[in-house]
Amino acid sequence: MGYLDYKILAKGLVLTFSAGLISVLAITVILCWSDVSEDTLSIVSWAIPFGAVLLGSLLPAKMAGGKGLIYGATTAFLGFIILLAGKIFWFKGTFILSRIILRFSLLLLGGILGGILGIGLSEEK
Repeated sequence: MGYLDYKILAKGLVLTFSAGLISVLAITVILCWSDVSEDTLSIVSWAIPFGAVLLGSLLPAKMAGGKGLIYGATTAFLGFIILLAGKIFWFKGTFILSRIILRFSLLLLGGILGGILGIGLSEEK
């Protein structure tokens, strides 16, 4: 196998998108059945992907041990590419380069933090 174990990355991506989906469903229920204002959606739309990538990169980083930072950042990068491809395919509209760069930076930061935490939690350092 090459430098990266693709099975570990696949597990991280599945965890990332599962965490994102569960978070979206939870915030939907909260918005429907509580007094929480919809003004919070702008914050939540940035927090959910960050948290999902952080959680999703934690698992591959923990499994990879010393290479956790690379696995965390790679999980974030692949997650961003999949989200961007989905946006291009499903949502016809304008793309604002500064928002795309900001979203990429936020997801990469989440992946790097998840990688660092995963290294700390792994048994192999």
